[in-house]
Amino acid sequence: MNHNVKLSLIFSFLSATSRGIWAFTVLSGYLYELTKSNFHVGLAEGIQGTAQVIVAIPSGIYLTDGIGRDKTLKIAGVVGIICIGVTLSALLIDFEKNKRYIFLCVSLALWGAYSGVWAGSLESIYADSVHESEKSKYLVIKFITRLCANAAGPITGVVLFVCLGDTWTRPELTAVFCTGIGLSAFASACLFFFDDAQTLGIESEAAYGQIPIDPETDSDEYKASNVVHSGITGRGYRTLGERDSNTKSLNALPHKNHVDVDEHEGELSRLSPALLEKEDKMSAIFLFRKEAVPYILVMSDVLMGLASGMTVKFFPLFFKNEGKLSPIGCFAIVICTFPLMSILSKVAQYISDPETGFLSRPQVCILASYSGVTLLVIMGLFKSIWQTWYIICPIYIVRTAVMNCNYPIRKSILMNFVPKRSRGKWNSIDSVTKFGWSGSAMLGGYLCDRYGYGFSFLVTAAIQFCASSLWWLLVPLVPRRAGQ
Repeated sequence: MNHNVKLSLIFSFLSATSRGIWAFTVLSGYLYELTKSNFHVGLAEGIQGTAQVIVAIPSGIYLTDGIGRDKTLKIAGVVGIICIGVTLSALLIDFEKNKRYIFLCVSLALWGAYSGVWAGSLESIYADSVHESEKSKYLVIKFITRLCANAAGPITGVVLFVCLGDTWTRPELTAVFCTGIGLSAFASACLFFFDDAQTLGIESEAAYGQIPIDPETDSDEYKASNVVHSGITGRGYRTLGERDSNTKSLNALPHKNHVDVDEHEGELSRLSPALLEKEDKMSAIFLFRKEAVPYILVMSDVLMGLASGMTVKFFPLFFKNEGKLSPIGCFAIVICTFPLMSILSKVAQYISDPETGFLSRPQVCILASYSGVTLLVIMGLFKSIWQTWYIICPIYIVRTAVMNCNYPIRKSILMNFVPKRSRGKWNSIDSVTKFGWSGSAMLGGYLCDRYGYGFSFLVTAAIQFCASSLWWLLVPLVPRRAGQ
């Protein structure tokens, strides 16, 4: 296994384990006990999400795709160490409530910046270190690694609360909080050991809709302006649909250059003239071209992330305040969620596989998202089941698992349609939607305080439905097999 791949998996496990201890149930519970306000919980976590948005995209463009993935990750490691020091100071120094809250907001802003720096670079160096034909497989491995860590974190939290006392009081919450923050130091240390020299060349390049450039037949002018460099001398790719300076139509190109790539195997196969003619006609409408795929993905994920941000940070408080669950009860829900999510992610990969499945990857994502939205609507409408734990907890567990099980598929599509030279930028944008859920938490806190948790769930479900529906645009653009 590649050095960067192994290190990515280790970092992902340690980072997700530490976050599983402090960043969800404990953080929301601590902030609520400090302020007694959903709005102030949302404000603090909204600051974290906003900081990530501000940092992530410039980091992806100017650092990840500029100075290199490994150097950017080393910078993130330094920021991570600073985050740990500031957060422990906010928790352990004897401040009065308002000052402690402000100090915690500052520390959360730093954590947002930290995620904004490392997230895009880590995803990029991971993708650059995996063979194109194995991207879906290794993304699932990484996803399952994170899920296992997300379960390991809450299990550690349960053990700590058993030892300290299963109550929502600040001394117990502080002790568990500090434990999770301390574990983050090991994850930050991993960031200093990544190495760009151990990434792959053309084997890791984006595949879809790209035409190999022949150094002997393509003009120097074209190669200088349109090559997506592969890392192998004299060879590169250009995007399907781009014209040579001496060519008015794709059909005028030599037939040997008309190639596409199978979405899972990464093997080059020739495009039929009929397919080229069809793509040429559709190219006038951007949304019907393969170049539009990353933009559609990001639009959908931004909407999905904003919607999730209004509720995901408040689920622990929902179960605490409405379900009357203890910290161990909330952690138990999380522990049950991630194994199911892991199983469903493998099922999603199986049924979207061109050899074993019967649905395309976009269709699987649509099915999973619509199912999750339906279950969230049930949670929002039927308040009578909120305190019946054996009904509301399974609904939430299945809803969360099915809603998030398609992440590896979404990521594999993005990496298939993004050239290697731009992965830092696109992964930074993608990381904002993945980790920046807290950006809309302030609005969610306001809705919870003003109208209740149920109303917030329904608003979230409506926006998630719209975000999921954008995936219908991808169905004709992401083929199940080569040549389709």
